[in-house]
Amino acid sequence: MFALQYLTVALGCVALAFALFMFVYFIRSKYPIGKAVALMLLGESIGIAVTVGFSIFANGLYDCIGDSGSMFLRWVMFLTALATSLHLAYQTRLIELRAIKDDGNK
Repeated sequence: MFALQYLTVALGCVALAFALFMFVYFIRSKYPIGKAVALMLLGESIGIAVTVGFSIFANGLYDCIGDSGSMFLRWVMFLTALATSLHLAYQTRLIELRAIKDDGNK
């Protein structure tokens, strides 16, 4: 079981590194949709980082941060996911509206 815990943390670190790498890639975009994808990936990174933290400290986490700290970290994950999802949906909708307008002008 201990080896599985290490594997879980390693997999989480790989997922976190990839999400952060893609964040850096997309944040350089000059287009709003690229920035929106970057923010979505940043939000994903935050959720992954908190999950990796929970995996690392699974046995003694509540002793370190307590119930309030644990609840706060969950709120950070959920609110970040909500905010980045809303932003990406908004930017995608703007692209759709521009495409509809462009199709109407043909």
